[in-house]
Amino acid sequence: MRLLLEKEGLATEQDQLFGWTPLHCAAHVGHQEATKLLLQNSSTPAFLQDNQGMSALHIAAKQGHVNVMEEIISHNPDACELVDNSGRNPLHVAIANAKLNVVRFILKKPRLDSLINATDNEGNTPLHLAAGRDKYSIITILVNDSRVNKKIQNHDFQKPIDLIRTNPNLGELYKSMIVKKLDKQGGRASLGSLVNGINIHEVGHENNETKCHRLKNISNIHLLVASLIATVTFTAGFTMPGGYEQDQPSTKGVAMLSNKTSFKVFVIADSIAFYCSSASVFIQFCGSLEHNYHLLLRFTRVAATLTYISSLGMVLAFTSAIHAVMPRSTMLAYYTIVSGICCALAYIIGFL
Repeated sequence: MRLLLEKEGLATEQDQLFGWTPLHCAAHVGHQEATKLLLQNSSTPAFLQDNQGMSALHIAAKQGHVNVMEEIISHNPDACELVDNSGRNPLHVAIANAKLNVVRFILKKPRLDSLINATDNEGNTPLHLAAGRDKYSIITILVNDSRVNKKIQNHDFQKPIDLIRTNPNLGELYKSMIVKKLDKQGGRASLGSLVNGINIHEVGHENNETKCHRLKNISNIHLLVASLIATVTFTAGFTMPGGYEQDQPSTKGVAMLSNKTSFKVFVIADSIAFYCSSASVFIQFCGSLEHNYHLLLRFTRVAATLTYISSLGMVLAFTSAIHAVMPRSTMLAYYTIVSGICCALAYIIGFL
């Protein structure tokens, strides 16, 4: 490749079909070494744009190649300011193509702060684009960043909060959480949305009756799960692992493994699971009698959190119970601990 680059003009030659240069191709496939070679002798390739106005940095952002982006930026920092024919910068492109790794990369670079609130030809900031899509992680990371301006309106007089409220691809519980955060940060609904009939307390286009029906369907699923957990943990509470003492009158009926740490963990985890699942069942019962959408939403959110905690407690109770009856220092005992920890971490990561 070095020999080919010695040919004058090759690095900046553009094809007639797409307008791509060799650097565009290297960015597309994520070839960092080729990118480095193409930029060594000249900064020109980094500023060349294809027929859609996309630079090599745009292409790398679209494909999620952070290593190539790092290489281009280190050689030519000003390439970040280039926009395509739609007026979109690399952060816009990354969000439009759901590249979370690129979004994180850009937000961690202080020199790229100018991209965070830049608008495209339609007046949309990166947060506007994210708000109209279904990538929860990208929306969350932008909403939680204090540098992101939540008050900017696009050319349709819409703020990000308006797009989130009317986005049918986002769950109702998630919408309510994000809307609450935006409200606290001053990103309240725009006047245009109010004039067009979007009530400041509404979460979507549907009327309250339709949304209540959807929430009650969700609650029915939560109720089933919570009921099963309550039944299992209640049964486990009276069938202690290892059995009960029968020989000594003074300790008759006491759990045989009561002095083991893993048994104590089992009792605590099983109790938490039972109490939380029972509370979830009760709250959802109360919610079934409610017809006010906002109260029903609150009931559902609390019940969902309790069901989540109870399911995590059930996993921990099962793991500790199995470990309590296993011989010490055996591979099987270690296997149960590792499996339980991995499952618990999956629960926690999923919740975050």
